[in-house]
Amino acid sequence: MAAGAVDCYRLTVAASDVVRLRVLSRTGNPLSGNLEMISPKGKSICSNGIGNSELDCTAGPAGTYTIMVSDYDNKFSGRYVVTASKKGP
Repeated sequence: MAAGAVDCYRLTVAASDVVRLRVLSRTGNPLSGNLEMISPKGKSICSNGIGNSELDCTAGPAGTYTIMVSDYDNKFSGRYVVTASKKGP
């Protein structure tokens, strides 16, 4: 990620899935991750917006969602990893 960048990823989920999103630095540099999940229709369904690198989102209809990742401070540059895991049954 370059400083000030926003990276986007795709995630296919079932209707009403609860998904935990996490972003972690792989460089040792501090990363205050902003996460946002956008519905297939382009609506933001959840975001943290405060530099917390973890977020739980509940999907609406089944489909492919967009995950947007950025650094709250716009200073981080380097490698990072994003994980998404389904919560619950």
